[in-house]
Amino acid sequence: MTEAEGWVTLGAGNRAVWPSDDSAPGGLALRDPIGRMRFLEALRSANARLPYAVEIGSVGQILRSAGYHTAIVGLREPWQLAAAMDAEGKVDLTTTHATPTALRDALAQADYVVVNAAAAGGDSQVADLIAAAAHALVSEDLLLVTGLAPRRSPFAGLAPIVARGPDYVLSFSQLVSPTTWRSGLVANIDLPPTILRHFGLRPPPSYANGSVIGISERLPLDLRAATELDGRGRRVNAFRNLVFPACLLLCAVLVPLAVVRRWPRRPSLRAGMMLALLFLPAASHLTAALPAAWSNAAWLAAILAAAALPGLIPLLTGRTGPRALAAYAVLAASFTMGLLIVDQSSGAPLQPIVPVGYALGFGGRFYGIGNEAAGVLMAAAAIAAALIGTLSRDTDAASRRIRLLAPVAIALAAVGVIAYPGLGANAGCTLASIICMGALLVIALPWRRKWLWAFVVLAVAAGALCLVAHFDAARPPDQMTHIGRAWHRLGAEGPSYLAGLARRKATTAWNTARLVPAMGPVSLWVLFWTYALLRPVGFVRRVFEAMPSVRPPLQAIAIAGLAATFLNDSGVTIPTVMFDFALPLLGLAALAQETETRPPEEAAPHA
Repeated sequence: MTEAEGWVTLGAGNRAVWPSDDSAPGGLALRDPIGRMRFLEALRSANARLPYAVEIGSVGQILRSAGYHTAIVGLREPWQLAAAMDAEGKVDLTTTHATPTALRDALAQADYVVVNAAAAGGDSQVADLIAAAAHALVSEDLLLVTGLAPRRSPFAGLAPIVARGPDYVLSFSQLVSPTTWRSGLVANIDLPPTILRHFGLRPPPSYANGSVIGISERLPLDLRAATELDGRGRRVNAFRNLVFPACLLLCAVLVPLAVVRRWPRRPSLRAGMMLALLFLPAASHLTAALPAAWSNAAWLAAILAAAALPGLIPLLTGRTGPRALAAYAVLAASFTMGLLIVDQSSGAPLQPIVPVGYALGFGGRFYGIGNEAAGVLMAAAAIAAALIGTLSRDTDAASRRIRLLAPVAIALAAVGVIAYPGLGANAGCTLASIICMGALLVIALPWRRKWLWAFVVLAVAAGALCLVAHFDAARPPDQMTHIGRAWHRLGAEGPSYLAGLARRKATTAWNTARLVPAMGPVSLWVLFWTYALLRPVGFVRRVFEAMPSVRPPLQAIAIAGLAATFLNDSGVTIPTVMFDFALPLLGLAALAQETETRPPEEAAPHA
């Protein structure tokens, strides 16, 4: 998040924090043993509260234990000491000056040297430092040039990195890492294991989230594409703070007006408005093609206009009967689902640069499907699977088989995309998606002992996730995702790993709810609709009675939202986006209720 945390992370091998209460001493006090002790105590105390293991100074400790000497050139701030110190806060050589002479002296005395280039002054002095390092090092040495944290707002931006050494050449090739699965992007936590491997040392278990950086000779470096990705990622992350509240507000206001107040009075106009809301998540992908020079307001207007285009269909056709309403919902759900599947199947190029994706500068990984997109995919699949069978009037055996197989195919496609390591690679949402589709079947089919079937669905979900994890863990390390790594750790650490994983997710979700002011009212909104759908209140019950086919998908989405809240570390984000997408279906179904209660001459004006 900050430059200080970047320095501490470099020495710890895992994402670390810097005390925010200024309890650590200044740089000069670190030369005193008591000051250094206070520094270590404050740093370890701050990182002990994290829900995962952080070994402060592990890189320096491992190197010094193996007999190597460490040095820091340009030490100006206390947090910079953490990049090369050992467990006692000691570094063999430190200097406050960052000059080519000081660097050459450090290289002559130490094996691992960390340089604070910012202490050198301007860009030309930094260039002199890099040139001095490049000339002083031989081909067997490793030179890494990088910014530990971009000087931008949190959750946004990328820092460049250059590597030269026995496994890297200064050529126009891309650095690669199994941590990110995205060519040209590596993570800051990949630096410590790369450094230790260069010295022939094994990283400790706490480095499980990082990987050794490699190089791809067949993928040339495209500087323009990297710059555009960085700019798009930062821009979309800022736009996300506008589009999510706007979509939530539209859904929270327009759906109750359509269901309770029956506004607008014209049925085709109301159907068009609900259909436009259903198309909003898909329309938000338009940001990938919009000019970056446009303002946020212009982007939002373009998204709303794109969503409004399919909303013209009910106005043009004038059809608001139950089959037509089901067709509108299937059209929106199928289009949204198809768009997400195509994106994931092609390497997820849109995920980092669209609102329904993941924040580029914040994600622990840059592959697979994000929680928001997985929630939309689950909701779209549930609606399409439940309503597609209502579109056919044929009663022959072939039509019945199609009506049975089509929902199953849709459900399997959604679960497969979210679960498969090469596509979605989202473990928590895999369980939630299986629960969603299982709940859909349990609610829709006239089975007895539904609690037993619910237990069977949960058992199948757990078994499916274990199979996916086992398959992923059997692949080579450069192809393995975080799911396979977690499976390895589960085998090595047993139940303690599961307990730590649950504690980490719960802590992250709680911190998100505590630190984001909007999470309070949003959580209440989610709880209200979850209760209203699972224990239908008056206006929801009337809608379900008028169009029974919408009850199974909406209740399955409510159940999946609850499951996703506990299985992921994003709080109520997933149920929020699921309800944003699915609740307009209530507005469409309310039209069926109105059609049934409308007088014959009004319901059939052409008779």
